[in-house]
Amino acid sequence: MMPGPRALPRHLVVSTGVLACLLSCGPAIAQTVIDQVMTQYQTAAAAWVSPLQTLALDLFWSLAGIQFCYAMGQLAFRGADLSEILAELVTQIFFLGIFFFLVQQSSTIADDIITSFKQAATRASGTAGSNPTQILETGINMGQKVTALMTWHSPGADLFYAIAAFVIVIVMSFIAALAVMVNIEAYIIVSALVLFTGFGGSRWTKDYAMRSLTYAIAIGGKLFMLNLVVGIGSQIISAQSTSFTGGNYDQVMMLIGTVLVLAAIAKQLPDMTASLLSGAALGTSSGFIGVGRTAATTALAAGTAGLGAVVATGAAGALASQQVAAAGGAGPGGRLAHFASLTGRAARNLGDAALSDIGGRLSGTRTSRGSMTFRMAADLRHRGDSQSPPPSPPPSPLHSAGSRPPNPDNTIRPS
Repeated sequence: MMPGPRALPRHLVVSTGVLACLLSCGPAIAQTVIDQVMTQYQTAAAAWVSPLQTLALDLFWSLAGIQFCYAMGQLAFRGADLSEILAELVTQIFFLGIFFFLVQQSSTIADDIITSFKQAATRASGTAGSNPTQILETGINMGQKVTALMTWHSPGADLFYAIAAFVIVIVMSFIAALAVMVNIEAYIIVSALVLFTGFGGSRWTKDYAMRSLTYAIAIGGKLFMLNLVVGIGSQIISAQSTSFTGGNYDQVMMLIGTVLVLAAIAKQLPDMTASLLSGAALGTSSGFIGVGRTAATTALAAGTAGLGAVVATGAAGALASQQVAAAGGAGPGGRLAHFASLTGRAARNLGDAALSDIGGRLSGTRTSRGSMTFRMAADLRHRGDSQSPPPSPPPSPLHSAGSRPPNPDNTIRPS
């Protein structure tokens, strides 16, 4: 239930006012800033192509000369005839011609690869996909619909709507930032890989030139997946925004959950696609597999620490019971005083065990293996065993009641 009307706190008025100003002028500012940033990166990266292509050609012809001399030297040492020499010349010309074309056209080829992936995603999803400006505008429009529900008469409800709008705008801004980074990465790759194609001048280094094109394909696949994910998410968010009435908190929470899931998918799936296309293994800690593995490891560690805490608390209580018994009880006061004494000594024992474990690990006199709580429990049990009196030996059957003392010399003695 919403709280009743009362005076609005000053910090709520200020925060909602700032949020309202941001939402009212956000789309125009966002579009201007994002477009300027992306245009500056694209222009700067495009200026790299000409000087890098000159350096790539120098590298290409240097490696090509080394390979040609090596191939001709092998033919000379082998005493090859004219047909073998002509065949090698044709092979060298064919090989060098392909990579020379790659050096000259690599920027155009990479741009066509990335653009074709983006066009395929746009055609499949039917939306602009990862257009950062549209993503941020969608988030701001959603935030405006949520803030429109603020009545300024119910501080609790108004604070909830303000926080919800802020979360929605921040998450959509994060998705827009992902789209900006992937697009800028594409601009840089299109221009920078020109230099790496120069390694295609020899058979020993041609793999570096091929990997540059593989990386361009991976970036195109990353943009393709990002466009698909954001396109689907935009359609879902648009449908929710159309039917959004704000009659209860559930619809607002549904919007927040939708944008959070979209942000998680937009972060993971494009990276997994790029790793798949570039040949990287998917069995690492990236992607949903790594997220699940991390969650399972965290849960296991938390369970182990909790079990160790229970064991250590039990050992501290047992040691406290021995200490109270050795001190002659808890003194006057009855059961309450006895319980208070046990609790205080158990807490002190736990603190002493923790300090002893930390000091031992810092000084190197104690191992750091296992959980700290289990090491504390072992230390407390050891202290309890050392304070316990040694058990009395059982009576010998020869000394039982009614038996005679031993006779070591086996002589007959009078009874």
